[in-house]
Amino acid sequence: MSTNTISKTTQLTRDQAMLAGIKKHSNTVTSWVIAGTTYTAQQAMDILQARIDAALAVTTAKAVSRNAVQAANTETASTKQFVAGLRTVTYVMFSSQADVLADFGLAPHKTRTSPTALQKVQAVELRKATRVVRHTMSAKAKAELKGTANVTVTVTTPTTSVPAEPVTPAASALPRGAPAPQGS
Repeated sequence: MSTNTISKTTQLTRDQAMLAGIKKHSNTVTSWVIAGTTYTAQQAMDILQARIDAALAVTTAKAVSRNAVQAANTETASTKQFVAGLRTVTYVMFSSQADVLADFGLAPHKTRTSPTALQKVQAVELRKATRVVRHTMSAKAKAELKGTANVTVTVTTPTTSVPAEPVTPAASALPRGAPAPQGS
C-alpha cells in the first residue's frame, strides 16, 4: 500500500483548480457519481469550497497564533527585570512571614546549614586523597582520570589527653588502580 503525501499548499492549489473547473463546466457536467452517491455540480462546489475554507482557516489561525506567541514573548522579556525586582522586594518586606509569602506564591528562602565537623574532616581527607591519586600531571592526563575516592573517617573520643596523629587516607580508600601514597 503506497501512501502519497502532498503538501498542504499543493492540496489547496489542486482543490482551488478543481473548484474552478467545476464552475467553468457546470453547464456541461451536471452530476458526478462517486462511491455510489450522485452529486450535483453545486454540491461538489460546496464540498470543495468548505475544504478550501478549512485549509485557509488553518493558515490564518497559525499566523494569529505565531503573532500571539511573539507578543507574549516580547511582553515577558520587557517586564522580566520588573518582576525580578518585585519578587526581591517582596522577599525583603516579608522574609520572616511565610504565610504572607505564600499569598504571593513565594516560598521562604532555605537557611544555609553549615557542614558538621565530621563533614569537614571527610572533605579534607577527600581532597588529600584526590591530590595523591592525581599527583602532578598534564591537564590532558588529569581529564582522563575518572573515579571516586571512598573516604572513611572514624571519629573516636580519646579518654586520655594523647596528641592526635595526623589522619592519612587508607590504601583501601583510594580508587582502584591508584598508586599508594608515598609515606615518610
